[in-house]
Amino acid sequence: MRELELGREIHRSIDGSSLEWDLYVWNALVALYVKCDALEVARNMFDGMAKRDVVTWNSMISGYASKGMWEEAFQLLERMPKTSEVNTVTWNTIIAGNLQMSNFMEVLRFIP
Repeated sequence: MRELELGREIHRSIDGSSLEWDLYVWNALVALYVKCDALEVARNMFDGMAKRDVVTWNSMISGYASKGMWEEAFQLLERMPKTSEVNTVTWNTIIAGNLQMSNFMEVLRFIP
């Protein structure tokens, strides 16, 4: 839990500074909270973002997948805009999880 407290301290420091909240800062904080198993905080940040890219989407999808929260992971995959192309990180996360669940047919519905 020390990492989570450190992450929150970093977040507060950024919040209280004159740093610009660009996509890189948002992505770094979302990834930080995901890695600290604070998925609810990460999701709240994700939902509050005006702009997201494939890194943002992959962070949340892999966070849910790592916790076995496949319904949430697939919901995000379905919402992922075509402008944020699904890449190998996304596919590796989804395929690995579905193989664990023996639910490979679920993956097939995302293949064009």
